[in-house]
Amino acid sequence: MPTYNDQLNVNNFIKVRAPHWIQIIDAQSRVLSDFGYTEIWMRSGDAQAKAVSKLGRGYLHLLENTGELRVELHRGNGLTLRNADGSKIESRLQGDNLTLYDHPKLTTNYVRGDSFTINDANQKLTLDVRPTTGVRLTKAGQVITQLGRGSLFLGGGNDQPGSLTLRHVNNITALQLTTNTFVMRDATGKERVKASAAGTLLLGGNGAHGELTIRDAANKARIVLNAASGEIEFSNGDAAEEFESVDRETTPPGTVVVLEDARGRVRPCSEAYDTRVAGVISGAGEYRPGIVLDRKPDQSGARVPVALLGKVECLADAEHGPIEVGSLLTSSRTPGHAMRASDPARAFGAIIGKALTPLARGRGLVKMLVSLQ
Repeated sequence: MPTYNDQLNVNNFIKVRAPHWIQIIDAQSRVLSDFGYTEIWMRSGDAQAKAVSKLGRGYLHLLENTGELRVELHRGNGLTLRNADGSKIESRLQGDNLTLYDHPKLTTNYVRGDSFTINDANQKLTLDVRPTTGVRLTKAGQVITQLGRGSLFLGGGNDQPGSLTLRHVNNITALQLTTNTFVMRDATGKERVKASAAGTLLLGGNGAHGELTIRDAANKARIVLNAASGEIEFSNGDAAEEFESVDRETTPPGTVVVLEDARGRVRPCSEAYDTRVAGVISGAGEYRPGIVLDRKPDQSGARVPVALLGKVECLADAEHGPIEVGSLLTSSRTPGHAMRASDPARAFGAIIGKALTPLARGRGLVKMLVSLQ
């Protein structure tokens, strides 16, 4: 068993030096490891035999073969990573905080507990991620983008308007939303829909016909604006205009009404061939007005829509003669009912329309094409 005073060699590969120092060398007498009382050095083994790692009381250093310090693990300072020449700290992990330094664009990044922060000194931008506030991007202290619980805010501040862009798989813009406009494009990039904050809406163009369809709760198309045909399509049957009624309860849909006074109020007819006849209250049977003119707020409920053109169903009385398809209709003595106009001399100026369905006897609803004359 070897002993030593100042130095002891074991097979020329282990040297024991006083006090308390052991070296391991290779066949070329290059030092590979140093074991001291308070630290351990691991060397590169090349001609320079530079240390590549040091383990001491409470610290660990990892170095390049050329001797530059790259990694530090300290009991108090945590884990530190340096750049290639060891002159600058690149990142540090200490406790629950991760900091990244000297990024070409980002000055400092933090991961601390339940938050994550990125700072950009050049643009004065800060990206902050927290479970309480979500993702927040600020510029010069003002929030310009925030994604929180069920909400998304874009833009803000003095010079940063918000915008949102969605792209097709071919990287062509499909949807673009700014503070002033909303634009949709097809897969080739052609504009199809554009809405502006000025209140304009553009559909179609650039080789495509625009179309606007409005549906009801049952998904039935009620109104269609068709640019290809130039038509406005309504599923309902007539165009009407509102009038004030003398008594709303006596003028239900289908009632034949006449003008009551200079105020333009209407009431149910009560005379045959009355030239004051205004038409039929729209909305009876299967027909509803497609267009209503002069609609106004009506708290009293006294305003009623009178059909001006199109198809309606009206109350009719066949007591004065059976009604056939094509019969001209006029006012009758039966309140609110139409009858067949059998006297051409009296019918002038009192015709309200032409029957589309017959009524041989009694009273009932008759489909009618509105034609005031």
